Amino acid sequence: MLHFRSIKFVVLLAVLLGAVGISAAQESPFAGETIRVLAFEGYTDEALVGSFEEQYGVTVEEVYVYSNDDIFANLRAGGGENFDMVTPTSSIWPILIEQGLVQALDTTKLTNYESLSETMRTLPGATDADGTPYIVPFSWGADVLVYNTDVFAEPPASYDVLFDEQYAGQIAGWDNSFSLAIYALALGYEDPFSMEEEQFNAVKEALCAQYPLIRLYPAQISDYVNAFQSGEVVVALTGGTEVATALTREGVENIDWVIPDEGTLAWVDGLAVTQGARNPELVHLLIDHLIAPEQQAQLHIDHAYGLANPEAYALLPEESVALLERQDPAANADKRFVPWAPVADFDLWTQTWNEIKAGC
Repeated sequence: MLHFRSIKFVVLLAVLLGAVGISAAQESPFAGETIRVLAFEGYTDEALVGSFEEQYGVTVEEVYVYSNDDIFANLRAGGGENFDMVTPTSSIWPILIEQGLVQALDTTKLTNYESLSETMRTLPGATDADGTPYIVPFSWGADVLVYNTDVFAEPPASYDVLFDEQYAGQIAGWDNSFSLAIYALALGYEDPFSMEEEQFNAVKEALCAQYPLIRLYPAQISDYVNAFQSGEVVVALTGGTEVATALTREGVENIDWVIPDEGTLAWVDGLAVTQGARNPELVHLLIDHLIAPEQQAQLHIDHAYGLANPEAYALLPEESVALLERQDPAANADKRFVPWAPVADFDLWTQTWNEIKAGC
């Protein structure tokens, strides 16, 4: 039990620490500035950026996007000038670099860069042809099936469940044009991102036939949560395990996820400075903050995303480490993990996906 004098000391200490934070913010050369971020859900939550905002006296202003289609459209519409930072998936890194929508990074300004795993630091597509880095890997995951364990006594073993008429009206797709690649994987195509025209058309035909079975194509995690909570949906294609995590936190216990026998697509999201960033130096500081072990650990605890900085593992509880290992390719040697990759005609994929969502 704290004595009165101790309580006074704790209060005084809190006031002093708060004053130090305020003083540091007032002395910051960036005080009063706003960083505009185009990001996927959860990447700039208060738990991740709050201390950064306080330290530098700045505001991190996020515009949520729900797919790379949205990222590309937003950046291309404004030439990269409407935002300061963006969190694209590896499949569009080369496109953003080639079209000049993001700018080169100075990794010497990133004190946590060398702490990233070698796999992450050497990922294809994060640099230009000369090896100049443009993207810092931030998180990773695998596309999975989330399902209601009351309906499925055993985990659905195949993507075939998404075409099963007995679950008509209770299936959720995923509102992302790269769903085409997932279904290409389901059809057994060797390279889902470089399909021949005949293969591409076969995927579109299959998804058009599937359309009457689909309840909805969620874009946000909250869309999935609402659909499973209400019982509208019993199985869904999702972009990662974060959907199951969100449901568990909402008290929904009859939920689990599985990587189908056909395999999965593995994605990596990165952090980049847009070409139109008003203060690239400040954005470098934010990127460095987000790849630090503390923020990486918080990202996984809050959203179950995979981490780019292995030093964060020491800060995680055992169950979190187990979850990361469960979706790691090394723990699923019997299944294919196909990395998300660029496609030759991104506009064609986007147009085709929009046609499918409209009922073909």
